[in-house]
Amino acid sequence: MRSAGTGQEVAFVGAAMFYGRCVPRPLPDLVAEGLGVPTVNLAIHNAGLDVFLRDGAVIDICRRSRATVIQVLGAANMSNRLYTVHPRRNDRFLEATDALRALYHDVDFTEFNFTQHMLRSLWERCPKRFGAIEHELQAAWTARMRLLLDRIGGRITLLWMSEAPCAAQIAPADRWRSPLFVTAGMVAALRKEVSDLRICRISATARATQAQGMMVGPDDARMAARLVGPSAHREAAAHIIDSLADLGAGTQAGPPRGADPQIRSSLIRPDQSFSTSSGTAVKRSATSP
Repeated sequence: MRSAGTGQEVAFVGAAMFYGRCVPRPLPDLVAEGLGVPTVNLAIHNAGLDVFLRDGAVIDICRRSRATVIQVLGAANMSNRLYTVHPRRNDRFLEATDALRALYHDVDFTEFNFTQHMLRSLWERCPKRFGAIEHELQAAWTARMRLLLDRIGGRITLLWMSEAPCAAQIAPADRWRSPLFVTAGMVAALRKEVSDLRICRISATARATQAQGMMVGPDDARMAARLVGPSAHREAAAHIIDSLADLGAGTQAGPPRGADPQIRSSLIRPDQSFSTSSGTAVKRSATSP
């Protein structure tokens, strides 16, 4: 298990974009180096909002940190009135509700194990009926995001990090790009509830060079092709370093939001693995979580 920090860190909450699998120096490490402050990476590779809302330890770490950076996550990987997902592995589809079975009465839901596979199949079968699903997911996402922001509180920077633009309408080419089903209007509705909002659309250059500098093991090649690379993490880090510039080592550090840091360590369960950077790059194995 890795340490969760000292109480003076900046916490990062997100999914694959923040987790940085196969990336030697993911976003939180780059921010730590750029600002000279410790960071703690709480990201989970295929997380949805549910896993963080259920995890009191993560919420407590964020509340006690000097600031929290939250990735704009998609709306697919969370339980809602149409289907349920695994409480920890939110990308795993568990069960359709009666409402979804009635909407798609011609579909055998036992064939699906993953939420995105299920949603793609339903959209391909009937885009018109799928509109009801999209509306439900967007409404659930907005409510869940507000709840997460309220529970964390304090200084929060919300980061859109995606190959897709943050747009009022989702273009057909971007329909299945992260963050799924989230529009500019949904993000803008949260602006007053966060300290800062940053939009980082990953550049064409970063997309073209995404494989450069990645640590890819023999079993990771297919998976790595779907991930963003070091260049994208550097672009996002520039946004966060600018957003949190006043927390840098050259400025007066304020007290952490919370009690004795030792209390924070006691809240970490044995099955949790948190990555902390003290301002220098943390070397990570291509195959370790």
